[in-house]
Amino acid sequence: MSKPDLTRIRVCEERCPTCIFSPSSCITPARRDEYERTWREEDRFQNCHYGTLNGDMALMCRGFYDWCKAVGWEPTAIQLGERLDRLVFVPIPEVK
Repeated sequence: MSKPDLTRIRVCEERCPTCIFSPSSCITPARRDEYERTWREEDRFQNCHYGTLNGDMALMCRGFYDWCKAVGWEPTAIQLGERLDRLVFVPIPEVK
């Protein structure tokens, strides 16, 4: 795998099949609430599950991105990516 361009905020162009934001997610509402507290308190984003399986810890989950837009809260990564025109949508990685 080539090294990602970390000067860009990369977001999956669509949700992966295991997205925690899908209706069929196995994440409980209580666990999602824990995640949400962490995202907001630590100004973090949710990594794409498929990306993490490949060692890519800087790929933003598309479900997370859509959720942020829906609730009106955005971590600094999204804000900077949009303001600096450095936010890009990329294909979901293949799981190896």
